[in-house]
Amino acid sequence: MRWLVVIPALWVGFLGAFGLRVAYTGCDLAREKSWIDRRIYLEFEKAMRRSGVDVVDMGYLSELVNVRRALENSMVDVVVGSFRFESERVEFSRYPLYSLKVVLLRKRSRFKGTIAVVHNNPVMEKLASTMGYEKILKTRNFKEALVLLKRDEIDAVLHYSLILENLDLPPKYEIVKRIPHPRIFKFVAYSRDLPDRIKRIIEEVVEEMVLGGTVEKVVKEMRLDEHVIPANHIKMANIDWPPYEFLEGGEWKGVDVEVLKEVFSRIGFKLEIVNIPWIRIIEHLKIGAIDGTFSLTTTPSRMEFLYFTSEPLSSGLDVLFKREDFELPSNDVKDLEGLRCGYVIGYAYGEEFYSSKLEKIPVKDDRTGMVLLERGRIDLFVVNLLVGRYYAKLLGFEDLVPAVKIGKKKLYYIAFPKTDPFYRFLSDIVSKSLRDFKKTDEYIEILKRYGVEYEDLWEVTSF
Repeated sequence: MRWLVVIPALWVGFLGAFGLRVAYTGCDLAREKSWIDRRIYLEFEKAMRRSGVDVVDMGYLSELVNVRRALENSMVDVVVGSFRFESERVEFSRYPLYSLKVVLLRKRSRFKGTIAVVHNNPVMEKLASTMGYEKILKTRNFKEALVLLKRDEIDAVLHYSLILENLDLPPKYEIVKRIPHPRIFKFVAYSRDLPDRIKRIIEEVVEEMVLGGTVEKVVKEMRLDEHVIPANHIKMANIDWPPYEFLEGGEWKGVDVEVLKEVFSRIGFKLEIVNIPWIRIIEHLKIGAIDGTFSLTTTPSRMEFLYFTSEPLSSGLDVLFKREDFELPSNDVKDLEGLRCGYVIGYAYGEEFYSSKLEKIPVKDDRTGMVLLERGRIDLFVVNLLVGRYYAKLLGFEDLVPAVKIGKKKLYYIAFPKTDPFYRFLSDIVSKSLRDFKKTDEYIEILKRYGVEYEDLWEVTSF
C-alpha cells in the first residue's frame, strides 16, 4: 500500500500496469445488509473493465474519515458508496448511486436531552438541530453512539434504517421511522488528480448504472427497498390544481402531470407524486424531505431554497372570479377597496394583489375558494383562469365568471430543493428534456386530452 501511494503522480505511465485503485464503503454493524456497496462496486468494476480500464480492488473502508483520508492522501483513486464531503482534492459523480432512509433510535422516556449524530454528516447535523434536543453530540461512528446510548449518556441516535433494523434492542428503546428528512445520497468519489479521460469514463459508467437500472436491480435483489432509494427514483408533491394536476381515482392526471412523467421518463427517472397540503410542501422543500414540486412560480424568497428549471413547464393568468350578478365598482383591482376576496395560503399571486385594498380571506385550496364564492361567503376569489373555469364547470357553478385580471401572465416551473448540488444538475437535465419534449406532437396531444389549446396555455394575456 505504501508503494501504491505514489501511483497518482505517475498515473498515465502506470495505468496499464496497476489499474484504477477502487475501494468501497459499508458498516461493520450491518455488514451483510450494508454490503450493497460491495455489490455495486462489483458492477462498477465490470463496467470499467468493459470500458478498457483495469481495476484494483482496494477493499473496504468503514468510516467517512477513512474515505476522506484515503482519497486525499492518494491511497486509493476511487471510493464507491461515499457520502459527499468538502474537499479540494476529491470530486463526486454527477449522479448519486442511491440515498438512505433515516430513523431515530431513542429511549421510550422520550426525554430530549442529547442526540448523537454519526459520521459528522452536515445534513444529519442540520436535521438533528430541528428535532428539539438540548444538545447534539458528534460521534466518530455508530458503535460509539450505541455504547453511549446503552450507558444512558445520550438519549437518542439519528442514523440509517439499514443499520438500525438489524439491532437486537431491549424494550426500553424504540425506533421512530416517519421522520421528514432530506435525501442523504451516496456517490462514487474520485481523486481530482485523475486524467480527464478516466473521469469521463467513471461518470459514464455511473450514469449507466443509475439510469440503466443496475443500482435498482441490486436494491431489489438484496430486498432493501424499505431502506435504500435508487437515485433515479424521484418523489414530488403537489395538490389538486386542475387541469394542470389532480387526483382522480387514486391516479394523478392533468396537463403538467403527463408532461412531467414523459420528461422524467426520457432521461431515465421514475416519478412518484404524493398529495400533501401546500404549506407542508413548502416546509418539506426547505429541508429537502421531498425531491421537488411543479407548476410553481419563481419568487425571490423561493429562490433562496429552490433550484428552478430554466424551461417553464406551463403558464397561466391569475384573475378575480365573481358571481355573475355581483356588480363591481371597477375592473381595476386597485379600486376594489373593502371587498372580501379569498386566496390560497402559500400561493404567490404577485404584488398587484397583495398591495390591493381588498379584504383578503385565506382558504386552504382553490376548490374551497370557489365553493365559498358560490355561497356568497366571499365577494371575489383570486385563481388561475384555467383552474377557475375547470372548477366552475366541475361543480356546476355556471354563475361564477372571471372578472378582473391580476398582473401579467405567469410562468410555472419545476423546482428542486437546494439540499444537495445533485438537484442543480437534475434541474439542468430536466430543463433540456422538457424543452425538447415541448417541440413534439406528443406534447400537443397531451394538451388536447384536457381540452387545452396551445394558445390558451402559452399566449393567453386576457379572457
